[in-house]
Amino acid sequence: MDGLDVTTQIKAIELLKCELLSGLAELYEVLRKPARGEERAALASLLINLYLLSRRLGVDFEKLTEEAVLKLRREILNGRAAADVELLIKYLGGA
Repeated sequence: MDGLDVTTQIKAIELLKCELLSGLAELYEVLRKPARGEERAALASLLINLYLLSRRLGVDFEKLTEEAVLKLRREILNGRAAADVELLIKYLGGA
């Protein structure tokens, strides 16, 4: 990888980090207002940016999902709301 590739990669990561923070701010703004049905779009933007950032950081989508399932299983062991967590594990394909 030459210097230009490294610079391009760093810029892409920084942009995704900014988009992630912007998306979080958007979600807070949406949640502050009376329900308008915008929550789903704001949450989807966060999810998309998390997956894209993970790829740029060298974690492929499948590995990120596997790590999420492992973390969710640990949450169940620690007494977190098992019904929601188990539903998410099943959705992510870790059942």
